[in-house]
Amino acid sequence: MTDVSETTIPAGPECHAGFRVSGAHLDLDAITQTLGIKPTHVHGPGDLNILGEPYPDFMWSVDSPLRREEDLGAHLDWLGTTLSPQISYLRTLKNTADLSIVCNYLTSDTDQGGFTLTPRNLSFALELDIRVEFHLLFI
Repeated sequence: MTDVSETTIPAGPECHAGFRVSGAHLDLDAITQTLGIKPTHVHGPGDLNILGEPYPDFMWSVDSPLRREEDLGAHLDWLGTTLSPQISYLRTLKNTADLSIVCNYLTSDTDQGGFTLTPRNLSFALELDIRVEFHLLFI
């Protein structure tokens, strides 16, 4: 029999957002140097993913460093504030690469979760005219 006093209430939702640049012919060092941001992850064609399968293309990505307990809007605002100074370069990069923002939202089945975004949270993606992906994960 489980003692109710020992039952823990699940933590609230966890959020994460990252910015990705991918393509067949990318100079990852040039992207890093031009943006002035150290990437969270890079890989090239043939590098192996966690399943041991080769990646088909290059990818450069940077993740929001905010705590996962911060709301999704804060992560998107961080990406926008950090990357907006180089918006002209990113527009040029769009000619040869796929740019996107990937958002993860993890919640439990006991949480009455959901998220709200403001126009400001999405302004960077809209200004750059790039895709925003939302991955909703329920545990």
